[in-house]
Amino acid sequence: MSCSIYRSKCGHVPDKKINRSAAMRVERRSTDKSQTTIATPLPPMESKKDDRRPIQRELPEMFRPPINRAMRTLDRSFFQRIVPLSAARIFKASDIAKIRKELTKSNDVLAVPRVNAVRHMEGNDGSSLKALLLREDLKADDQSTWSPTISELVQRGTVDLAFYDLTLDYDYWTYAEIIHSILPEDMDEIPQGFTQVGHVLHLNLRANYFPYKHLIAEILMDKNPTIETVINKTEDVGSHSQFRTFPFELLAGKNDLNVIQHEQDCEFRFDYSRVYWNSRLETEHRRLVEKFRPGEMVCDVMAGVGPFAVPAGRKKIFVWANDLNPHGYEVMQDAVQRNKVADFVTPFNEDGRDFVRASGTRLLEAGPVTVTIPHKVRRDKKRKIEAGEEEQLPPPPKYTRPSFVDHYVMNLPADAIEFLDAFPGVYSGKDELFAPNTEQKLPMVHVYCFSGNSDNEVEDHIDICQRISERIGYKVTIDDRVGGSGDQEVELAIHNVRLVSPKKQMFCASFRLPKEVAFRKGGEGLPALNCQIETAEFNLKRNNLIQLTPPSQPHSSVASLSLQYPPHPLSLTSQPRHPEITMSVQLPPATHRKRALPQGELEAASTLKLGADQHTHTLSLSEARLVIHKVLENKRRGGNKYEEPENLTKTLDYLDVFARFKDEENIKAVERLLNSHTELEMFERSQLGSLCCDNAEEAKSLIPSLQNKISDGDLQELLDELTKLRNFTE
Repeated sequence: MSCSIYRSKCGHVPDKKINRSAAMRVERRSTDKSQTTIATPLPPMESKKDDRRPIQRELPEMFRPPINRAMRTLDRSFFQRIVPLSAARIFKASDIAKIRKELTKSNDVLAVPRVNAVRHMEGNDGSSLKALLLREDLKADDQSTWSPTISELVQRGTVDLAFYDLTLDYDYWTYAEIIHSILPEDMDEIPQGFTQVGHVLHLNLRANYFPYKHLIAEILMDKNPTIETVINKTEDVGSHSQFRTFPFELLAGKNDLNVIQHEQDCEFRFDYSRVYWNSRLETEHRRLVEKFRPGEMVCDVMAGVGPFAVPAGRKKIFVWANDLNPHGYEVMQDAVQRNKVADFVTPFNEDGRDFVRASGTRLLEAGPVTVTIPHKVRRDKKRKIEAGEEEQLPPPPKYTRPSFVDHYVMNLPADAIEFLDAFPGVYSGKDELFAPNTEQKLPMVHVYCFSGNSDNEVEDHIDICQRISERIGYKVTIDDRVGGSGDQEVELAIHNVRLVSPKKQMFCASFRLPKEVAFRKGGEGLPALNCQIETAEFNLKRNNLIQLTPPSQPHSSVASLSLQYPPHPLSLTSQPRHPEITMSVQLPPATHRKRALPQGELEAASTLKLGADQHTHTLSLSEARLVIHKVLENKRRGGNKYEEPENLTKTLDYLDVFARFKDEENIKAVERLLNSHTELEMFERSQLGSLCCDNAEEAKSLIPSLQNKISDGDLQELLDELTKLRNFTE
């Protein structure tokens, strides 16, 4: 048996058939072992740091890019590699399909991602032949490496084997493969996550990647043909603006953030630096819009540029879309005209609370509006209809805007729940217009929020229900789901939207506005306060330090609050204030601001094991002070005079001294800030709000359970924000 050995003269020419789009498609697919298609399996990865980079298992060593850990400026010419292979030259072009099938079946064809195995080579006589690249361990000059299939094909004279030099360059390798060859081996992982908005790629790099940020940006732009600009977020969303924009730095490309974004067959044009947009929420936008029926009325309270409103308008759904951001409002006006939904979508530029409070009455006063959708008829057909040659078309469809809201959408997950306090009384005095007096139901509310990422999702749902209850002044529980054992009229549904971070989940809670909330009349009490006072089982129990006894009289708003503390040397006295609220108070001992961390299981605080009260709603001292003052305010509205017991006086005096925040707006701001840290338990958040420690070390000494939950840097940032809001009493 003879064999022809030949070194391809054209093997050094880079493979022009490899394109960047193909590279990205391969990069984005799963890297599970079952989907790896290399011909020769790699040896097991020994070091743990290699296991975190599964992309390396896609390519055998000889196909990987060269390594340069010192590179700080991208040098594309550095990334070249010549891979010596063997190829089977096929003498008859008509045999290519048959021979390829045979060699593929015998696992002899080169199977490396993004490499086309079919090549053109020069024959011994100078003719052009088609060839198939063979697996990398097969040698043209070593018959012991040949499979029986190759030996048979060579013996039959159908093919011969020759050497082929495969040249790989920068365009061949994916972003992950290139950056892997540059970053230090001890990096925890390769930065691969990003968001694309129009032509802008938005990164959120951690500090350890900063020395490589321009390299990362340039490579990403090279490997994503539609990207023209790469930016990196330098601070959190909303840190400098109430409009949820964020500061950023330009890493690569042109400094132009005026983007064109398409979603649900709608086009939006906006300056990405001035409005909020999250491309990862397209599925959620679609899910909710599909719940609305043509002809229904939707109020989008925090509409942004219209990712819910505009697609809904295309479905013939009436939408009043509001956003506080003036630029977002302008963009939404443009999107309404651009997507031809002006008959159905009306933009507003108002505060969210004001918009909700006015929406019910405003819609009733505006009255119904009818929109007729004319038939689209070709000219020739129209002439035939007019000439009587074809039947007349049916009447065009008509849609009448309802006088009542069917759905409220509140897509501001960091704060939307706070705005629920605008709903009490939204239809005050109009109960005769709704069921059971008519067929009209009260609106559904779809509110987005963040919560923790508990192993048991029920815990997150309980937390969300508690927060909703506090804001609307009506108890909502997870049992109020359709088919549950609770209040079926609430129609509660909590949808898991997406995992934002390992300890942060985004949810959408949908519920029908209770009649007790919608029809509430002015002067019936503060909704959040009523719920905190009257719902003892989850609102005013603070690790058994605060116990609430419901009022003895059915219609009384007065509760009995018992604060139980260890003895304290401080004694404060003043005149009694309120005989119907009884409080027994023993103040805590003076606290040493620093102490050693407990060892082992010395105390449950080191792991925060609170038993049944683990997820009980808790109050900071400032919140407790505000609650008690609000109760007294409520009681004084009746005009009755009453004497206040000494215990209540001492409690209020204690809170007046030690509550760090006195202003109600400050207290609310602190609550929002602390609640954004869903990785912390409620008790830990309230403790941080009460203690206002100077630094992370002190906070972790006083609250040991924080030790492994939050980094010193993040904790210090939180404490610094609290310091800005502090209001001390000298």
